[in-house]
Amino acid sequence: MEYPSEDVRRQLEEMRYDTEEDCARNLAHLAELIGKQPNISPESDPFESLTAIEGWASLASYVVARTYAPQSPFRYPGWTHHVGRLLRRIATQLRSELLKIAQFLGATGCSVGVSFPWGLSVSLDWTV
Repeated sequence: MEYPSEDVRRQLEEMRYDTEEDCARNLAHLAELIGKQPNISPESDPFESLTAIEGWASLASYVVARTYAPQSPFRYPGWTHHVGRLLRRIATQLRSELLKIAQFLGATGCSVGVSFPWGLSVSLDWTV
């Protein structure tokens, strides 16, 4: 998995965020881009791979925040069914790669969390 390019970041910045339908369309586009990413290989640098996963998660959060929290109070009372479904899709895509990194780094657990209104968060856990 590679870190999102500046071109991808620019594309997302230039998209519309006026409606919840725009948000769903932008998340679907992002999920397609993530789906085209190469899988993490055993030869990959786990820290660079983790940075890439965090980069993609931050873009999903950007899309959600631009739609739901461009100002306070939030514009909509929660997100639509489609937005939640698409965020879970992206979380699942990222989680499968995060599991590989967690195993390599010796983490005892990992997660990609979905939360309103901020989108996605990535975490690794170690027992101390």
